Amino acid sequence: MRRGQEITRILQPGDDILELEKAVPPTRFVRAFSSRLDAIVDLYRVELTGTGRVAGRRAVRLNIAPRDQDRYGVGIWLDDATGLLLRYERYDPAGTALERFQFGRLMIGDVPREAVVPVDTLVR
Repeated sequence: MRRGQEITRILQPGDDILELEKAVPPTRFVRAFSSRLDAIVDLYRVELTGTGRVAGRRAVRLNIAPRDQDRYGVGIWLDDATGLLLRYERYDPAGTALERFQFGRLMIGDVPREAVVPVDTLVR
């Protein structure tokens, strides 16, 4: 749904937006994907570096730093309750942020039926 510059996508249970290799339980993302993290430790240092708030939600920060100068580093902030990616930053070898993605506002929960607008009514 678009209102001016604001774009909203309402996801309903059962929506097939993307497929994950395994279900992510409603716990920390890091626990759900620890086997994937084991596969990259030869190339990157992976650290849980703290907590904070992003989009009004409690988040954990995971720092993924390259072991050499030929790769970019990444910082990700994950929703502590759901594991949802709330913020992502990519860094050059000097540590300067090259790009950032971040939710400014996020509401998780049930959506009243009257708030759902069919897509075909939005297209003009």
